[in-house]
Amino acid sequence: MAPFCPDFWIVGTQKGGTTALAAFLAAHPQIGMAPRKEVHFFDYDRAYWAPQGAPNYPAYGEAFPLRPPGGLLGEATPIYMYFPWIAPRLRACNPAAKLIAILRQPGDRAYSQYQMERQRGWETWPFGWAIRLESLRLGLTIDRRAQSERSPLRVHSYVERGFYHRQLVNLLRHFPAAQLLVLRNEELQNDHAGTLRRVAEFLEICPDVDWPAPRPILKGEYEPMDPGDRRYLQRIFAPEIDRLATLLNQDLSPWR
Repeated sequence: MAPFCPDFWIVGTQKGGTTALAAFLAAHPQIGMAPRKEVHFFDYDRAYWAPQGAPNYPAYGEAFPLRPPGGLLGEATPIYMYFPWIAPRLRACNPAAKLIAILRQPGDRAYSQYQMERQRGWETWPFGWAIRLESLRLGLTIDRRAQSERSPLRVHSYVERGFYHRQLVNLLRHFPAAQLLVLRNEELQNDHAGTLRRVAEFLEICPDVDWPAPRPILKGEYEPMDPGDRRYLQRIFAPEIDRLATLLNQDLSPWR
């Protein structure tokens, strides 16, 4: 284990509920969450590598508060799940760490990410073009390690990020299954207290705390997804959802 590393990471997925989950966990007296969500230590080489060529763990440690007495430190950067080369870095830092992934119906997740990038001014294409030409767009990217904040691999990966099965399989190549908890966004919404209890039990901390009340679900101020685009995404993601259901041994038919 590295001189400093947290005890757990919320590794994904973007637009899946990681912000809410991190905020709820930060309220637990036994957890010290990094105050800045999305530290992005492991995905940017300029942050990860110290000048002498070793991982810059001391700088990473500065992102965290003091450890609560007998408690845990954690952080949430949802891109950690997406890039396959991050999992070995997480393991090198702390092979005993626990990982939490909270997933969302992949078509809805894609549309939410698209709207976020539109609001940032980093996306100008219509959604239908963006998802149908995504593979070409990403394939032409020279920056294969996505070291630019505006790399298409980060900004325009609407469909790619929804292939959860292969992302989870990659994590499981580096961490035992007992160290990975996979949640669904709707579980946190529909069974708030029960889901947070599961997380606490997974992290082996006291589950009997006064959790913050659920946040109201904010609906984005944008047009509903075009039915043709939704059907396209349903066709794309159907085999992936089947593979994911088998891996998790869960009924994911509402996602189809």
